[in-house]
Amino acid sequence: MNTATQTRQPDVRPVTSVAPPPDTTVQTMETPYATAVRVQRPRDLNEVERLCLEEAAKAGESIFYAWGEGKDKIEGPSVECARIAVRNWGNCAVPAKPVVETPTAYIFTASFVDLERGYTMDREFRQSKKWVVYGRMDNERKDDVRFQIGASKAFRNVVLNALPRWLIDHMIDRAKEGVREKIQAFINKDGIVKAREMTMRALKKYGVTEERVAGKFGKKTHEWEIEDLVLLKGTISAIESGQESPEVIFPDPDAKKDEAESSVPADAKPGDPETNQVHDQAPKPTTARAKTTTDSLPLGDN
Repeated sequence: MNTATQTRQPDVRPVTSVAPPPDTTVQTMETPYATAVRVQRPRDLNEVERLCLEEAAKAGESIFYAWGEGKDKIEGPSVECARIAVRNWGNCAVPAKPVVETPTAYIFTASFVDLERGYTMDREFRQSKKWVVYGRMDNERKDDVRFQIGASKAFRNVVLNALPRWLIDHMIDRAKEGVREKIQAFINKDGIVKAREMTMRALKKYGVTEERVAGKFGKKTHEWEIEDLVLLKGTISAIESGQESPEVIFPDPDAKKDEAESSVPADAKPGDPETNQVHDQAPKPTTARAKTTTDSLPLGDN
């Protein structure tokens, strides 16, 4: 195996901008990654929020993930949430730096550039090559999928760290409201028992048993209420999109310790606290190489 570290150069295209209103001025902004047009018009936060919430209501469970109960509850925004937020924030760019590839992982670095405020942020993300990819694909295709997941997570992390947290929280709340309304309509028609069965069936497609859900979620299937179904819809969406794996969300209590944990070198340095991953103890890098349909609740087009 060739252990030389490589870097993949991202495919960079100029940012396309619509023509500004006649009474505004524009200024071309040159960055190392792209050419963007800065519109000299103040950002209206109220309008940004309105647009974001409008899209969040339509996007539903695709913009959040959630699992667990009480103090063990984990919840957060998805890649789609970041896309919606940055698109409506406007007058900004999210360029990617060349990807560093080590023998065991890809290291992505994404940047957020607010052209209006002159604010820039960089965030790194380490995507392990051991990340489990489900589906009937050959190894090369699975490696491509892992790479794309890493690129998406790097984008998500930098956007969510750069934009206001209140905006993201409001978007998730609005998305949940939409999902809750659709599930309630389904329950009114077919009953909550069927809603529970269909949700569990969707989880079983990924090898998740009822025991594992109960162990992590704190409730057995027959105890699920509408709020639990809303969170589980977000969980299923996160698994489908590859943002998280079933083993991470619903660990098997009888399984042996994760192989990755036992393989971490004793002298490994801390990595990104958001991903709880350590960076590789690899040689110094050199530059070279820059959905499935669920069998869950029929909640319409999201």
